[in-house]
Amino acid sequence: MRYAENSSVLEPNGRPHLMSRLGRSYQYAVAGVLLSLLLLAGLTTAPAPARAQEPRIVDVGVTFQVKNVNRSKLPCGADGSDVTLVGRMVGPASVLANQDGHAPVTLYSHEFSFGKWFWHFPDPTYDYATLMAGQGHVSILVDRIGYGDSTHPNGFQTCMGAAADQINQIVTQVRAGTYQTDSGAPRSFDKVVLAGHSGGAMASEIAAYSFGGVDGLVVFAHANQGPTLRGVNEGLVQGGICLLGGQPAGPGLPGGYAYYGQTADDWQRNFFAGADPRVVAAATPMRHRDPCGNAFSFAAGLLPNGANLRQITVPVLLLYGLSDALYDQPAAGEAEKRLFAPNPDVTLKFFPNSGHALALQHTAPDVRATVSGWLTAHGLR
Repeated sequence: MRYAENSSVLEPNGRPHLMSRLGRSYQYAVAGVLLSLLLLAGLTTAPAPARAQEPRIVDVGVTFQVKNVNRSKLPCGADGSDVTLVGRMVGPASVLANQDGHAPVTLYSHEFSFGKWFWHFPDPTYDYATLMAGQGHVSILVDRIGYGDSTHPNGFQTCMGAAADQINQIVTQVRAGTYQTDSGAPRSFDKVVLAGHSGGAMASEIAAYSFGGVDGLVVFAHANQGPTLRGVNEGLVQGGICLLGGQPAGPGLPGGYAYYGQTADDWQRNFFAGADPRVVAAATPMRHRDPCGNAFSFAAGLLPNGANLRQITVPVLLLYGLSDALYDQPAAGEAEKRLFAPNPDVTLKFFPNSGHALALQHTAPDVRATVSGWLTAHGLR
């Protein structure tokens, strides 16, 4: 094959190739049509806009070696023993893998009868910790002493003041990165928020004003006043069982424990209103007896705890369901906010048609959005 000086292609017989014979104007027209088709098909070399990627989420086991002691401002007895508290840490992989970057964490403490499973429910629609991780938040969820996978002492040998002390011990370890994980090296966190559900919220409040060292407080469904008649009666029944020595925490476990809500039906009415029946049915078999020392010190500690809330100066978020069977809402929540005065940064939020177990109600998405927005607005994400 021969090439002319103008690089037109010649056929073997020496005649110009067909395209050359048709002329350059035709070639330009064809090229223009092809380019138009490419543009219409979106096949140009310009990169397509990148779609937002969901963060990869890490879920690892954590353990904290702490002492069952009470150095808080709420007097009550504990046996001083060494105990192990077991939990999960759930958050974006990018945050947990970066040992040097800014990293806030929220430490969640559960209510009487529950466990860390409340925050990590085995239904993706209500898995609070995983869904919060999808919004960029790191959560640590711990079985409190006497619950779930953590140490079970005799139930009379611990109390709410000791629970607060253990929260403070966890905060110290979280800030220093001296806890244990079942995967990789533990990282330290420069900001720590305490969050608790009712009884766990009371322990978190006690920890906040007794020891300080935290950057925020989130209270789910706890008030130091305004219980309903049902709430009082359930407490009296539980206390009566404890006065008789209590019951074992579970098969083969130490004694000194009692249910808050003696039957499954009682328990469901206490904690759920406006919840998916599937969620209620799945949660009920996981309910736990409570340490009697917690039950007694909770009741005895309401007045002094309420009086001490004015010492808390960090930002506070209060969350309540208006269909709570255990507290008279909205009066109890409004009164709780007043106890934090003169703190200028206390946010109060009510959720209609929602019961005591806020993270497991139909309003759970609104609850998560409220907490996520509040944490982000305060630089705690």
